[in-house]
Amino acid sequence: MRTWKTAAFGLIMASFTGCSSSEFLEESPPKAYHEANKHLYKTKVGTYCWKETCVDKVGPLELLKTEKPIEVKANESLSLVINVSNGDALYAFVLEVK
Repeated sequence: MRTWKTAAFGLIMASFTGCSSSEFLEESPPKAYHEANKHLYKTKVGTYCWKETCVDKVGPLELLKTEKPIEVKANESLSLVINVSNGDALYAFVLEVK
């Protein structure tokens, strides 16, 4: 159950990063990863709006039904890492779930 909550949280956070209109934004949303057990796991992009384009995808359960869950033991750290570039610099956002 925690895996699905974490995956849903990741998809929601990835969606929120695209809700800004700036001339510095890249053509597509930034890549996001889950970091657990010192390993980076790719995330899937769900429904989002980026610049002037909106993309509607299936819900998180359907989107992730073929994916293997990321197993995290109790008290282990799980982070969502999002890299964003504004042309001059690269920013990394890390959100930890404990």
